[in-house]
Amino acid sequence: ELRSLERARAPLSAALAYRRAADQLRRRLDRLVPCPGDQRIALTSREEQVLSLVAGGATNRQVARRLEVTERTVRKHLEEIYRRLDVTNRVAASRWWIEACALR
Repeated sequence: ELRSLERARAPLSAALAYRRAADQLRRRLDRLVPCPGDQRIALTSREEQVLSLVAGGATNRQVARRLEVTERTVRKHLEEIYRRLDVTNRVAASRWWIEACALR
């Protein structure tokens, strides 16, 4: 009985190690937001927060209050988001966010 437990232990240990590695990789990949067209664009977690609120219809003032930052900070985050996504306005960025979330 002890031998059978030892034989089962090695595959189980390998499976747990694989699972741990897969979870780490998944967490790293989750930081990259999928982009329509099968590209991946890295947004910071703060940029993701800003974009998700904007895509939900929040104004810059509402985003600033929610995240406890200034409206200027929100505008700067949006400028960087637009640059990374290669879009020119909040509507295009919001559309990208909604499509990206649908792909998750």
